[in-house]
Amino acid sequence: MRSRLVQDAILMQLFQIGENLARIRDTAPERFETAPKSWTSVIGLRNLAAHEYRRIDPDRVWSYLDDDLAAFRLTIEKLTD
Repeated sequence: MRSRLVQDAILMQLFQIGENLARIRDTAPERFETAPKSWTSVIGLRNLAAHEYRRIDPDRVWSYLDDDLAAFRLTIEKLTD
C-alpha cells in the first residue's frame, strides 16, 4: 500500500465491484434482500470514490481488505453459483 499506483488500482477494482452491486440492487432487488451489510459498504465506498475521492483513507481500505475481503468474496461467489 506504499505505492499510490497500487492504491489506485485496488480502489478501482473495489469501485467496479460497488458499481456492479448497485446494479444488482437496482435490477434484482430480491437478490439484495438477504445480502450482507458488506455489500452496502462497498457500494458506499464506490460512491465515495466517485464523488469525494480525497476523503478516502487508504489505511481504512487496507484494513477492510485484510479483515473482510475473504468473507466478502464468499458472498459474491454464492451469488454467481
